[in-house]
Amino acid sequence: MAASSVQTSYLSSAINSSATIITLLNATTYPVPGVVTIDSEKIYYTGTNTSQLTGCIRGYEGTTAASHIQYSKAIYKIPNQVMNHEYGNDDRSLTTPTPIAAYIESSDFDIEDGQSFGYVWRILPDLTFNNSSSSTPSITLTVKARQNSGTLYAPADAPTVQETSTIPIEQYTGQVYTRVRGRQMSFRLDSVDLGVAWQMGLMRIDVRPDGRR
Repeated sequence: MAASSVQTSYLSSAINSSATIITLLNATTYPVPGVVTIDSEKIYYTGTNTSQLTGCIRGYEGTTAASHIQYSKAIYKIPNQVMNHEYGNDDRSLTTPTPIAAYIESSDFDIEDGQSFGYVWRILPDLTFNNSSSSTPSITLTVKARQNSGTLYAPADAPTVQETSTIPIEQYTGQVYTRVRGRQMSFRLDSVDLGVAWQMGLMRIDVRPDGRR
C-alpha cells in the first residue's frame, strides 16, 4: 500500500487576481469541491472539468489574491489517501483506468557458442491469461536477432529472412511461425492493453543451425 498526500498540476495560461475560472494542464483527478495552492495563494473552487477549476474564490483562508504566471504549480493536498498496489490488472490511480505496460525480455542466446547462425522457424507459446478482465487478452512476442556480439540488431541478410519478428499471442494460440536468422537472439513479451494478466511457462522454440556466415 502507498500513501499520497499531494497532487500537482500546472497553470495552462497566466491568470490575474480576479479570475474565477482557472485552466490547468490536467484537472481530471481534482476532487470537488476543493482548495488548491498557487504560490502563496489558496483558492477554493466548486467545480471541475477536464482542464478547469470553476467557481473559484480567490484569496481563501486569509491569503492574498494575486496574479500567477503560466506553468505555476497548482497543488492540492489530499488528506489520508491510501492506494493499493498489486490489486487488479490496471492503473486506477486516476479517474479513468489506464493499462499497466508489462514486459519480460531474455538475454541473448546462441547455438554452438555462436559459431553458427541460428534460424527460428516456429515457436510454441506457453502462456496463460488467468484472471484477465479483458474478453480478448493478448500479448506481443518479439524475436530479435543480431549478427555478432556487441552489435545492434542488424538489418536482415535477405528479403525473406526478418531482422525482428513481432507476433501477437492470443489466449488459445498453439503455435506461431516466423523466419528469423542471427548469430544471437533474444525474446521479449509485452502487454499494453486494459484488463490483461498473463503468466509465462516454458516456451518451446524450433531453432536449427543455418550456416556460419
